[in-house]
Amino acid sequence: MSTPNAKPSSPVRRAAVFLGVFATFGLALVAILATLREPAPAPDPAPEDSALHEVRAQQRSSRFRREDFDVADARRRYQRAQRERGYVDHDPGVAVFSRDEAVASFEGIMDHLDALASRGERVSKKQKAELYRAANDAFAALSNKLDPTNRDDALQLENASITLREQLSRLGIEPVPFMEEAQLPKRPRRRHG
Repeated sequence: MSTPNAKPSSPVRRAAVFLGVFATFGLALVAILATLREPAPAPDPAPEDSALHEVRAQQRSSRFRREDFDVADARRRYQRAQRERGYVDHDPGVAVFSRDEAVASFEGIMDHLDALASRGERVSKKQKAELYRAANDAFAALSNKLDPTNRDDALQLENASITLREQLSRLGIEPVPFMEEAQLPKRPRRRHG
């Protein structure tokens, strides 16, 4: 049965439908094959990773056999070397600080800012940016080690925040805007007309 408005099927129309279906399946196949490709190799880690260099040298040597390679063992040696250097396992760029070291670091930066303000030294714009960064990094390390749910730690954190703001304002140090810190070149103005 056909509907009254149905147009008779022509060979051209059937060919167009066939090509459309064929193209759809072709695109689906390409998409599936693209997801099955091997992932891109991971970027090389930092050059100071001696444990990793040892594994790579072992891989390149002619005596090395693929069966002898133990990924878990290589990872353990790499992480042990990182811990010996004082780095956290998950992020090789983050140094490990104890609570006492974080407190001492913050107090040291605050003492340095206090000494500069007491001597009345003029601080250049570049020095202000460096001091701001150092003070905020020290405060971040301190706040990472203090427990805000503990009453004494919360009080110590609040006092550190007040001290930080006071010391920075004594030297006229303000947050550096992102665009200024990046020192991006200005775009030339376009003239209309």
